[in-house]
Amino acid sequence: MSKKISSVSKYLGSSQDWSLKFQIYGKFYLSYYTSFWNFYKLLDIILRKMLSKQLLILNYDINFFSKLIELSLSITYLNKFQLNLIEICHQLLNSFLTFNLIKFNLKFYLNKTIWFSKLLIEMYIDYLSLKFTPKKIFNVLTNLLKNQLGNINILYLNSGLRKIQLKGFKIQLKGRYELSKSTLAKKSFLKFGQVTSNSLNSLLFLSNKDIYSKLGKSTIKIWYFYL
Repeated sequence: MSKKISSVSKYLGSSQDWSLKFQIYGKFYLSYYTSFWNFYKLLDIILRKMLSKQLLILNYDINFFSKLIELSLSITYLNKFQLNLIEICHQLLNSFLTFNLIKFNLKFYLNKTIWFSKLLIEMYIDYLSLKFTPKKIFNVLTNLLKNQLGNINILYLNSGLRKIQLKGFKIQLKGRYELSKSTLAKKSFLKFGQVTSNSLNSLLFLSNKDIYSKLGKSTIKIWYFYL
């Protein structure tokens, strides 16, 4: 006789990620369930206290898997006191999970604001376009970025924090930004500092902003070279 096999439930226990749900089998089910919920309560209390004090966390998300608990924190800024507080909480939660042989993964996501360099430059272009011509904006941005060469920035990666330095930049203005008999678009291009990305550690960022004036549309592009 043929045997009917449910394709939905055959490998359910080994293939599905469990979020706030627990597999109801195994002789350690009761202690497994209790340990998870005790951990969840402890973590929730800690995070609520931190949120109520408005120390650094904007939001948080908790995901439970079979042998892993993943906590994602949305943060704004870290000072020394906040780093120490996070370290204490991290040690507390890790020590709680050691007995149950469960891994704990902590991730940080930085909440971006307008004060980041790329966003700030793009908004600054919008502001300048209300007062100056595209060519004048091009000159203002060039002088601004020349003064920023060598400045240090902090980059947030999946592997952790990384300190980077602005080594060079290229800036281009293309479009109709000057009176001319020709209907073709003009282009101005300048570069300063180290503008090669041959190194494996080098990083390249791009800003692209359109400017509308009486003469038509023009575009400013900026390439940032970090190392």
